[in-house]
This record gives sequence, structure tokens and C-alpha cells, in this order.
Amino acid sequence: VILEMINALFKKDFYHFQAVLFKRFQIKFEDNIVWEVVKSDNQITLRLFENNALKEPVFVFDSDKVLPEWFTERVEQINIRLVDTQRLLVIAESLPTTFSQEATILKYANELAENIKSHLAKSMELASKLDSTYPSRLAKNRHQYEKISAEQVMAELQQLEKKRQLFHSVGLLALEENTDFLESTDKFMIPVLMVYIDDSKQKLQIFENFAQKLKCFLEIINNRFLYKTMSVDKQQGFIFTSTTTGKQIPATGLSCRIAFAIRSGVMCSRML
Repeated sequence: VILEMINALFKKDFYHFQAVLFKRFQIKFEDNIVWEVVKSDNQITLRLFENNALKEPVFVFDSDKVLPEWFTERVEQINIRLVDTQRLLVIAESLPTTFSQEATILKYANELAENIKSHLAKSMELASKLDSTYPSRLAKNRHQYEKISAEQVMAELQQLEKKRQLFHSVGLLALEENTDFLESTDKFMIPVLMVYIDDSKQKLQIFENFAQKLKCFLEIINNRFLYKTMSVDKQQGFIFTSTTTGKQIPATGLSCRIAFAIRSGVMCSRML
């Protein structure tokens, strides 16, 4: 963790410190210059000492602020590189004998984004087929729903809503809007609602197993976090957010420990 913090400092990645539990740490140079990074009240401050005396005004990090000259000048003079462990590298499929520099976190994020796109494409294809035949199926099958009660319809709708809530919580689906018509229990609406329910079940079935794996995955990861949360994003795969600042944390700035946790979560969810 210390090496990662030093690397983040010299890479000017102050967002990294939002995800680390610490109060302060110092870097002492050979010329008796000391840098001190302090975390307090959700703020990251940078201080410069020379011979144990504060030399410059305290710099409070903010993405809109320009970093102090005394900091940037020294950073540019020193070449810092954090050597990744082999466990955090993945072998590129196109280059089986060489190591790709793609981080494990980004690899799994990209895989998840592609998996989500695949499921959404299947759902859209099925939805298109069902929507095109909806009128004819309603006219043909409406009599088979004559004995269905309003209570049964509402129970079915509630089950659908529970599934949608689950799929929404794992980042797969947005909650439906303008669903006032679903509250109607008029006997003439029952066939309409039952066809809607049957179609919805088929559409949601595509996500069922995938959603359960994502739920397991998110629980495994977020149970290990203290000051951040991971959530699924359709475009990026998953994103990390600081619970103290509410800001998004770049995936590339996360620690090795978190990468291992994600890897473990992926493996566990794949076993389901």
C-alpha cells in the first residue's frame, strides 16, 4: 500500500488517497526536503517542510486547482515506476507469449461490459419479436385469461417488479416509467395485462442467471470495502465511487489488494 501511495503521489493521482485509510505519510529527500500528505475531513493536503519547518503554504487538493510549482518541478525530475506483480498482468490472447500491460481490473471491467451488451442485444431481439406479434396474440388468447382474478394479476405484477428491482440494483436495467396502466384491475384489462406479464417474464428470463451472478459478485466485493463502493455500469463494466466524497475513483488507481478481491469475486460468481 505504501508503494502504491508513493507511486500515486509522483503520478499526481491524488484521487488514489481517497480510497486509502490513513492520516498522514511523509517522503524525505536527501536535501532535507520533506513532503507530507495529510488526509483529514475528506480533504487531501500537501505540505512542504525544510529542516522541520513549514516552507510553503499548505496546498489543499482540488481537481480545479493548479498543483504548486515546488511539487511539479521535483516530480518531473524524478522517474518513479511501480513494478506490477505478475499476478496483476494478463496474457493477451492475440500475443500468447507476451504480457499485456492491461490491468486485471480493466480486463474484467471490459469483459463485463461486453457481457452486458450481449444480454441486452438478446433482450432487444426478443422484445422486437414479441412486440410485433402482441396484437395477434392478445386477440387469439384473450379468452384463456377469463378466469384470472384481479388478485392473481396483481400478484404476478408484484413478482415482476421484484425481479426488475433486482436487475436494477445490479445495474442491468432501468426502472420502467409511466406504468400507471398496470394498476388497473378492470376485467377488460386482465387479458392485456396477462399477455404483458407473459412477455415480460420471457424478456427478464434472459437476465435471470446473469443478474444472480452479478448480485453475488457485488456483495463479495463491497463487503471488503470501507470507503468505496463498486457498481455495475453498462458502458464501463463497473465503476468505483468514494463514499466520503461521492466522486468516482479511476479503476487504474486502485490497489493490488482490491484487484485480488475483484479477481476472487469474479471466480466465485463464475462458479454459480
